[in-house]
Amino acid sequence: MASFVILKIAKEIQDKSPEAAVILRRDRYMDDLIHSCSSPQDAWNRIQQLETALNTGSFKIKEWFCSSKEIRDKLSSSNRESPDGVTVSLDGEGETKTLGLGWNSHTDVLKFSVKSLETERYTKTIRARIEMQNLWRSKQYDWDDPLPDELSSVWNGLFRELQELQNVEFPRCIKPEGAVGLPVLNVFSDASSVAYGAVAYLLWNTPSGPTCSLISSKARVAPLRQNTIPRLELMAALVSSRLAKTIEEELKIKPRETILCSNSKIVLHWIRSESLTLKPFVGVRVSEIQSTWDPANFRHVPSGENPGDDLSRGISVSQMTGRWMNGPEFLKRPRNEWPNEEIKEIPLSEDPEVRKKSFSLYAFTHTEPIVNPADFSNWPKLIRITAYCLRFVNRISKRDTCANTYESIVLQPSELESAERHWIILAQNQVPDWKERYRDLTPFIEDRIICVGGRLGRSQLPYDQVHLYYSVQNNTYLS
Repeated sequence: MASFVILKIAKEIQDKSPEAAVILRRDRYMDDLIHSCSSPQDAWNRIQQLETALNTGSFKIKEWFCSSKEIRDKLSSSNRESPDGVTVSLDGEGETKTLGLGWNSHTDVLKFSVKSLETERYTKTIRARIEMQNLWRSKQYDWDDPLPDELSSVWNGLFRELQELQNVEFPRCIKPEGAVGLPVLNVFSDASSVAYGAVAYLLWNTPSGPTCSLISSKARVAPLRQNTIPRLELMAALVSSRLAKTIEEELKIKPRETILCSNSKIVLHWIRSESLTLKPFVGVRVSEIQSTWDPANFRHVPSGENPGDDLSRGISVSQMTGRWMNGPEFLKRPRNEWPNEEIKEIPLSEDPEVRKKSFSLYAFTHTEPIVNPADFSNWPKLIRITAYCLRFVNRISKRDTCANTYESIVLQPSELESAERHWIILAQNQVPDWKERYRDLTPFIEDRIICVGGRLGRSQLPYDQVHLYYSVQNNTYLS
């Protein structure tokens, strides 16, 4: 109900105080308001606008936290003059929590708060998630089973190391003082056999030189199903593509340029290729990347200068204050001094992810039949000649191993019947849609010949008279 009322207030003050209305709609999370301003005077104006707006709904701000000492002093004075004393300023060390992270408003840094090994969840870091996956992959332990000493020492080491997170601090403000112009968004991706992901930095120009700000990262453990390293590198590039898109959509400061970096030359080659020429696993992911970013946004970075390597392999807490926090050193050099290795085309025959093209060739030849029905004026003569031809074929074929099978030149009834069946089958084969065309006659196939059913099946007539061969009218062979 309170959230509904606050949104209602934001709608009512849209014309009178549009800035406060935007803050109430966009920067509110449950009963907290989190907002950044460019100057102390701007912050003080926002505070007054918000208090005035919320007073219309009888909402009172319980507590203000601010990184500016000037604003804290004004809030203290305002609190002493307030008759109800509901607005209080921050005292002590300036420690509070915002969105699950510790925030020291005096030093304006974010930090982790690790209270107890028994109550905290430690599968949030990539190293702990990798070890958890290893336990799952082994399929040797149940939830209540104690771990062997070797694995216990690994997990205890992770727990002890996580206690050190309390000493890691991140600047809350991503825009350095004196920054000139808009930043460049740089996203680095990398993968290993155990994990993959991406990390993003904003590169600012300041009077003292280029400065990097860590913005976000996304790490995932590699799937249990075995994948090649190039495929995992592609999955990491896809994560970097999605992460960069999310940052551009959610960040109030829009970067003037986005650069996505990978140390995998084959992945960069795929991104520059036609997705339809690649196998489904690779093609689908390349297609999504290409629908979001121009391939020109991607560039190669050496493995040794890729901060994504820290993410894919995992680093200790003590290493987080180096390259991971500040970005690679080459970003602080002029653009023409950045690593820029040309991506060469890979021959199709050497790329295992290229679809194999198959071609079907059909050659149609028209041959005159040995026995042409048009050369005969009556049916019996056609059948006799056909029977002699079939006898000859059978005699020279491997199936006829007995030379004395045919003791007489006189044709046997079975041979004449086979000749008739031969022409009936040829005639019926000229009707490919016989099932649909003659379904009223309940046709069926018996010994390669189409026979008809019908009500005669209930009579006492012989089988051959009940189920007659179907005769094709106006046929080349039987007309």
